[in-house]
Amino acid sequence: MTTTTTLPPTTTLPPTTTTIPPTTTVVTTTTIAPTTTTVAPTTTITTTSVKPTPSTDAPPLAPQQIAQIADPEVQQAVIDIIDNPEDITVDEARSIFTAIDTLEPDTITVIVDALSQASDDVKQEFQQAVNIFDGAFDNYVPTGSTIDVGARRTITATSVIISGVPTVTARRKT
Repeated sequence: MTTTTTLPPTTTLPPTTTTIPPTTTVVTTTTIAPTTTTVAPTTTITTTSVKPTPSTDAPPLAPQQIAQIADPEVQQAVIDIIDNPEDITVDEARSIFTAIDTLEPDTITVIVDALSQASDDVKQEFQQAVNIFDGAFDNYVPTGSTIDVGARRTITATSVIISGVPTVTARRKT
């Protein structure tokens, strides 16, 4: 027996081609030259309005310390300024200021703490009568100030030191 097989005819397909349009990619690079900016140092001063309070460093005066004050008028003025610094008059205060060099350091410290609470007139009289910056009155808060003399001296010294430091400037490359 003979078998015959018939195969279907073969077909050849033409080759297919696809054309992709060309694309262009552009990359832009910008280089910025480095710059250096020099900023001058600045000082910022912040002020606040706070009523100064007496220092807690000064112990209260003992009666025997007040008794050591030779002039009875000065004794009474010291008692008055310690008890009611807001109520002391310029005349009472003046008697203390003229005798300030004869008083003990503890007595001066207590008086100075009380003076910080006194009226502006009394403070101005005190500032005219004595050199408040000589070191004995570091706790005193002058008229128109919110910090005591000791802190003011520190700020002034710091400002002088800082102002003496040269400013370094960087050069800009071109």
